[in-house]
Amino acid sequence: MEALPPLRGVVHAAMVLDDAIVRNLSAERFRKVLAPKMLGAWNLHQLTKDMQLDFFALYSSITTYLGNPGQANYVAANMYLESLAALRQSQKLPATFAAWGPLDDTGYLAREQETKDALQARLGGHALTSAQALDTLEQLLCSDKVGATLIDMDWNVVQRVMPAARSAKYTELRRLAKGADEGDQGDDIASLIAGLSPEAIHELVADLLMAEIGGILRLPREKMAADKSVFDLGMDSLMGMELVLAIEERFGVRLPVMALTEGATISRIAEKIAGQLSGNGEVQKVPSLASRAADTVRKHGEDLSEAQLNKMVDDVSDGDGRPESD
Repeated sequence: MEALPPLRGVVHAAMVLDDAIVRNLSAERFRKVLAPKMLGAWNLHQLTKDMQLDFFALYSSITTYLGNPGQANYVAANMYLESLAALRQSQKLPATFAAWGPLDDTGYLAREQETKDALQARLGGHALTSAQALDTLEQLLCSDKVGATLIDMDWNVVQRVMPAARSAKYTELRRLAKGADEGDQGDDIASLIAGLSPEAIHELVADLLMAEIGGILRLPREKMAADKSVFDLGMDSLMGMELVLAIEERFGVRLPVMALTEGATISRIAEKIAGQLSGNGEVQKVPSLASRAADTVRKHGEDLSEAQLNKMVDDVSDGDGRPESD
C-alpha cells in the first residue's frame, strides 16, 4: 500500500436488488439490499474521513424521488446515501450523490433489456449513455451541490405513475409540462370513439387498456387476455393504483380503486370506462351488509357459518340489514 499513490477520490456504486412488495419483504431481504449501499458507504466514510480527498461520489437512484413498485428496500438504501452526502458536507468533507435515471449502454439495465424498457416506459424520455452520464457527473463533482438527479424524462409520462406528482414541490415541473400536450389525451379518445357503436367503443377501450396494463405489468400482449383478472395477471394493490392513474390520464375518466377488486377482468374494466366515455356510466350495485361482513372476516382468514354472519349483521344493524344510525 505504501508504494501506491495517495487516494484522491472515492466512487461508491455498489448495488444489490431483491424486489418484492413490502408485505413480502423480510428483515433478511431488507438487509441484503441495504448492506452493500449503507454499510459499504459508512465504512468508506469512516476509513477516508481523515484523508485529503478531491471527491467522494455516491451513486443513488431516481427511485428516491419517484418511487418504484417493489423496491422499498432499494429506495431506503439510496435515501441513506443521499443523507450521508449531506452529513459529510456539513462536516466540511467532500461528498456528492448522483441519483441516476436509466443508463443505456452500461450497468444492470444494459444487461436487462426488458426491465430497462419497462422503466423507460414509466419515465418517458431517453436513457442516458455512459458518455453523457460521465460528462454530467464531472460537472456535478465540480459544483458545490450535495447532489442531483441525472435523468432525461417526460413529466407528462411520470405524472401517470406518480401519485405525489400533484404536490406543491412539483408545481414548476407541472407548469413546464403544460402547453401543447395539455388536454390531448381527452380530445384524442373523444375523437377515436366518435360515431362508433357501443360494441366498437368497448373493443377499442379494451385494446388501449391492455396496452396500459401490459406496460405496468411488463407483459407482452400475447400473454394477456381480456377475460382474465388483472390480479391473476400479476397486478398487486400498488400497481392497481398506478393503473387507476393511467386510466385517468389515458381516457380522462376516474375509476375508484375498488373497481379493480373482486377479480375484475380487463373486459369488465373496459366496460366501466366505456360506460363513462359514452355518458351512460353504470350504477354500482351496493353489496349487502351480510356480503360485506363475509368479505371482511374472510380477509382475516376466517369462515363463518350463515347463522354466525346473520348474528353479526344483527349486532351492527337495526334488524333489517341496514347499519344502525349514530
